[in-house]
This record gives sequence, C-alpha cells and structure tokens, in this order.
Amino acid sequence: MRYNEPSRHAARIDAPSPHLYRIRIVTEQPRDYPVGEDGRVCFDVPTLGRGCIAYWVCRLKMYDHSPNAWRAIHLIRDDRVVREYSLNQITRLPVDSDGYRVLKMRE
Repeated sequence: MRYNEPSRHAARIDAPSPHLYRIRIVTEQPRDYPVGEDGRVCFDVPTLGRGCIAYWVCRLKMYDHSPNAWRAIHLIRDDRVVREYSLNQITRLPVDSDGYRVLKMRE
C-alpha cells in the first residue's frame, strides 16, 4: 500500500467563536494550526504511515486502514478533541466561494 501524498488544505470553521478552535495534525510530531478570527485556517498534512485495504474475493472492500482513512486531523477546543477527520472526509466537505472547506460547528 502506498503512503499518502503530503497535502495542503484550507478550511473555515463556521461557528460563533471560531478563533477558540485549532486544527491538530496527529502524527509522530503533532502540529497545531490556530484558527483566525474569520474562522479560516490553512494546514499541511504530511506523509502518513502505510496502511492496508482488505477485499473479499477481490471485489468487496472489507475494511480500509489506508492513510487517507485515518482520522489524523483533529478539531480542538479548550484542549479537547471535538471532532476527528480523515483526509477522505475533509475532501468531501462542502467548499465555500473562496475555496475553503466548511466545518459547521454548534457551540
């Protein structure tokens, strides 16, 4: 199984107080990215470790432990993880008119 490619992402936290959040990339050396007053944050996801995908009779996916399925992107508030995302999930989020992935939060 291949590693994921390093990638850069742009997100916007849609919440009343978005600056109270931060994005943490969980790797061997975790890195935090603060969220601005406008809710915008850009973050880099480095190459993650290898994983695997198992298929039954070469057609039906049994499980996916590939790097793109790992929930390595954490949304933090008050030193607590409030949501976890994988690269697959981040790329499926809606995009606003400025190209930012929108993460809707309720406070």
